Amino acid sequence: MSDTMLVSRQPARGLDLGGFLARYGFLLLLVLAIIGLSIAMPNFLDGNNVQLMLRGIGISALMFLGLTWVIASGKIDVSFMDCAALTTMVCASVVAAGHGWLAGSLAGLATGAVLGALNGFLVGYAGLPPLITTIATGSLAKSLAWVLGAGASLPLGGQGGFVHSFLATSVGVVPLLTIVTVAIYALAWYAQDRLTFGRYLYALERNERAVVEAGLSARKMTLQLFIFSGLCASVAGILLTANLNSGQPALGGSYFLDGLTAVLLGAIVVKVGKTNVIGTFTGVAFLAVLVSAGAMLGWQNYVREIIKGTALLLGVIVIFSLKRRGGHGKTH
Repeated sequence: MSDTMLVSRQPARGLDLGGFLARYGFLLLLVLAIIGLSIAMPNFLDGNNVQLMLRGIGISALMFLGLTWVIASGKIDVSFMDCAALTTMVCASVVAAGHGWLAGSLAGLATGAVLGALNGFLVGYAGLPPLITTIATGSLAKSLAWVLGAGASLPLGGQGGFVHSFLATSVGVVPLLTIVTVAIYALAWYAQDRLTFGRYLYALERNERAVVEAGLSARKMTLQLFIFSGLCASVAGILLTANLNSGQPALGGSYFLDGLTAVLLGAIVVKVGKTNVIGTFTGVAFLAVLVSAGAMLGWQNYVREIIKGTALLLGVIVIFSLKRRGGHGKTH
């Protein structure tokens, strides 16, 4: 039989529309929502509003990046928002004492690294359950934040610095912060999807023993992931200190639901059933559009919270339904 006949009998591979919609449907929905809102509300894409949304996306996306990989590894970190809050107080305290924004930023990064290392050690080496552990360390961070401010926020009185300048710099209507955040996420995507790190990351959730047999230390990797989560939260905390021009011990509550919603809802994007960086960024953008549109439409805060909670529930349902069926989504 000729090669031509063999080729002709091979079934043609058409577009897998169902698979495409499963992986990119939420992303397409977000694009359509932006187009619809811009038509219904012409000022939705006003330059100032776009800048405000993009700046918020940049800060939130950086805060939730580390959380994405902690959850991808089968763990959980609910201390990230309290880490950010404590960072704002540490950074503001150092700046207010006259040591400058460089010293304040380094102190903030050290705060995130220490809290992340504590979480990683207790979970990875001491074997404590991650949920209870990070609830406890988050409560500790929150308490320390209030202690630093003597029960109140810590205003800086307009003490500008390089962080302020960074936040104020834009390329057209796009903040420099957003450009840097996209670049960081691009590197994170490359590490997650193109390097062996990504395979070990998801293997840590499915089969920790396989990671150990591959010659890696699951404990060390867990420690590193929690430290990374703490550093991401502290970077966001430093940016928030400059953006709010103060240390805010109570800001953690506003990011708790947003973080879990963005990361878990992002599990229905690209890698269906797995938390991933593209999904998280899409989830953050969805929340930013929701908040902005809600403000313009005059929604009460509880309406936005209901929508966020529903979105979070959707993400949880998708993840656990796939796990029960033994499906983990595609890794490419």
